[in-house]
Amino acid sequence: MGFVLSVLALAQLRLVPPLIATVLYAFLSIRLEDASILDFLRYAMYFLFLKQQYFEWRENET
Repeated sequence: MGFVLSVLALAQLRLVPPLIATVLYAFLSIRLEDASILDFLRYAMYFLFLKQQYFEWRENET
């Protein structure tokens, strides 16, 4: 439905952003083995930028 409305907006109003948004959403919502590309990007953002990583360094006592 979104694709049809985006194509109509492109044909009648010469607006490209609705079509780009629809294609991007369709790509990000592809699911493989119960995980979508959007889920993967969300996990990567949390790991790399949003959650603090805590590392504790110790010397080996051998």
